[in-house]
Amino acid sequence: MGLERIENLMNKISNQVSLDSPIASERILIDTFSDEDITSEYISWLNDKEVVQFSNQRFIKHTKDSCMTFLNGFKDTDSLFVKIVSLNNKKTIGTMTAYINSNHGTCDVGILLGDKGIWGKGYGLEAWILFTNWLKSHAQIRKLTAGTSSINKPMLKILKKSNFSIECTRKQHEIIENKLVDLIYFIK
Repeated sequence: MGLERIENLMNKISNQVSLDSPIASERILIDTFSDEDITSEYISWLNDKEVVQFSNQRFIKHTKDSCMTFLNGFKDTDSLFVKIVSLNNKKTIGTMTAYINSNHGTCDVGILLGDKGIWGKGYGLEAWILFTNWLKSHAQIRKLTAGTSSINKPMLKILKKSNFSIECTRKQHEIIENKLVDLIYFIK
């Protein structure tokens, strides 16, 4: 990448990133997560051992206050915290994070599908593709990253189907259900 191209990219991404209006696909809408979205249902997802079984959120007892602290951590940053809404019933079914480093044009993306009724129906992949494509085209991200444990089969499937490729593996990096598991890092 030439120096001039890098400078042009940096000029484009130096402005704070924001999701000014919702983005939508056939079945979902992605919009900015706000304090009104911190509902008892949302908090229950974070405290549901099955929902967060592969996330480090499993080590935290979540409350409205802890959720507000997390949400407030996104204020005045380039990073984004968004909700995934089903267009079928206008219900929030999950969330996504985008930790953006504008200095480098990189972004680490995460997803949580809290509504277990939609698991296995392609909503995660649809949201992942919609949001990561938006990040690449509107937030001027040059490199997307994501990581997951080697036993998180649904997330591995999403990453492979959305054309992310493995960058590296950290062998036996985490303990899940009393077993040492690898962390696999992906890029696009």
